[in-house]
Amino acid sequence: MTRTRRWSLPAVLASLAIAVSACGTSTASPSTAPSSAAPAPSTSAASSAGPFTASTYPESGEAPCGETAAPDATHDKYGGNFKKLSATDEKTVVFDLCNPDVAFLAKIAFSSFAINDAGWLASHIDPAATEGQKIVSEVNGTGAYKLKAWNRGQDVSYEAYDGYWGTKALTPSAILRWNKEAAQRLVELQAGTVDGIDNVGPTDFATVEGDSSLALKPRTGQTETQTFKVRIPAGVQEGQTIRVPGKGDQGGSGASSGDLYLRVRLAAHPDFRVRGADLYYDLDLAPWEAVLGTTASVPTLGGRVEVRIPPGTNNGRQLRVRGRGLPKGKGAEPGDLYVVVNVQLPQQLNEEERALWEKLSRASRFNPRER
Repeated sequence: MTRTRRWSLPAVLASLAIAVSACGTSTASPSTAPSSAAPAPSTSAASSAGPFTASTYPESGEAPCGETAAPDATHDKYGGNFKKLSATDEKTVVFDLCNPDVAFLAKIAFSSFAINDAGWLASHIDPAATEGQKIVSEVNGTGAYKLKAWNRGQDVSYEAYDGYWGTKALTPSAILRWNKEAAQRLVELQAGTVDGIDNVGPTDFATVEGDSSLALKPRTGQTETQTFKVRIPAGVQEGQTIRVPGKGDQGGSGASSGDLYLRVRLAAHPDFRVRGADLYYDLDLAPWEAVLGTTASVPTLGGRVEVRIPPGTNNGRQLRVRGRGLPKGKGAEPGDLYVVVNVQLPQQLNEEERALWEKLSRASRFNPRER
């Protein structure tokens, strides 16, 4: 969202993002700890000596995805999602994942995951240090803008870099400030102390739309959607994933599209609870039905069936109806239906009913506390 009489800061920031991404360089993550000192910007990275050599990690095989136990006494079990990393050329690194991750591209954009030259990493990381690493406070490379000053916890200042090969800077300079309070960001925009803000607060949209001096600019991106039918296999269960080949994001450099993975969530049923392939149904009984026994009609996925309630059935008892649950897949026996007894007590009694209960209490020798 921007003020209409000024240049668009979101557009500038978009240029910054595009420039950084295109260069394959990293940017430093701003710290929330205030400091008056600004680091000296670096616009050239140390590079590795010699020609590029393709490499992979691990050097042979793949990481042990889904490891359930530590392989030995000196290593913990592997819980990461990286299966293999491959540097195929000077500007390309291929990530093979253990499991699909729809947020992977957003995660990889963080500076902590940036792809850097080996020489740069060696000169900006001290393995013995626990904090104050140069890789955090100095910038590798540049784009349409280059770093001018970084006031930690307050703002980052950029100035145009004329030597950039891509889309040129839209303004001579740009300042990126941050404030975690959405209301305060809006106040500064309305006061004219900033030219644009990001992440409008959920309750501020009406205010922005009602102010003729402000312009709300929705995020742009790929908005095309597709609708297609997916076959749900028999026996699919809660949490299971279904792979739809070729329906993921378009691959880079002419590569084919990735896959779409659907995670199954079973909608709540008004009658049954689901546990695996078994169904559970709560059957309400009157006290005399539980004591004397009866036959009750219960619903199933294939129609109602009669279930015999044995005399002396306690509250909570489960009666199994074999083969009346969910399918388990091709050639497998379906699950079972479990009828769970729920003995209900009468809440209101007329005089005749009360007299009968009192007569029973005098005649019966049953005492549940003396077994």
